[in-house]
Amino acid sequence: GLKMVSLIFGVLSFIGIPFIIVSLKNNIVTHQEKKTPIEKKLQGMSAFRKKFNIILSAFLIAMLFQGALTSTLSSVIEHHQGQTITIFGLIVSVTLLSGLLQAARWAWEPFLGRRFGYWSDGPKGRIPIYAASLLLTGLTFGLISSKLPLLLWIAVTLFVMIGATSLTTVTDAIALDVAKTTNVVGFLTIHSISLDVGAACGPFIGYILLEMENGLSYLYWGGSAIFISLAILWFTVYLIEKKSIGKSSAANEGISG
Repeated sequence: GLKMVSLIFGVLSFIGIPFIIVSLKNNIVTHQEKKTPIEKKLQGMSAFRKKFNIILSAFLIAMLFQGALTSTLSSVIEHHQGQTITIFGLIVSVTLLSGLLQAARWAWEPFLGRRFGYWSDGPKGRIPIYAASLLLTGLTFGLISSKLPLLLWIAVTLFVMIGATSLTTVTDAIALDVAKTTNVVGFLTIHSISLDVGAACGPFIGYILLEMENGLSYLYWGGSAIFISLAILWFTVYLIEKKSIGKSSAANEGISG
């Protein structure tokens, strides 16, 4: 029952505390922060534009992943596969399959999230990997609502969830970069609120669309359009700021000459 499940998860969480402490002790590294030219581009944008871009992105990403996808995944499976599903000769329920898929994401997130964060610390900065993740997620997100062979559908869904890991990780990293150029506490508070509001709006919008004919298609292909629009936004930001950095470097060379 619910009481036993709660006790088990509580004990497991408690057992995890020593592992976290040991991990933190083993990973303390003293280093000097270095800003690459591409990371410095955030400082070249207007304060309002920097804040608006990341707040909007955080809100929409949380709405689609933490909200809509999490709350409607079981409905998607049931719509296309029925109440029970046979996988490799095993009969599983819709709820179990949905739970396993989402559990997989939370299982790999501490490891993949760290890897995506490491890649975004590279010389080209965070925006290229962020925009690429938005684009790839946008191209596949709508397929979740499509009638596909079960194993292919599972592969597509897992790929989208890998995109969710990348986007949530790099979104927070960019938010921290932006926070360094403004009121840290105030901006990160707004960022957290946008995530929470987005996650709350997702199920609300999702369940409204489910009541409509072809509502799943509207929800997921609409989500694809949002991700692709965000990708275009961040690619544009990257190109504009890269050009701005190029002009600044040329001006500095001219002064030096």
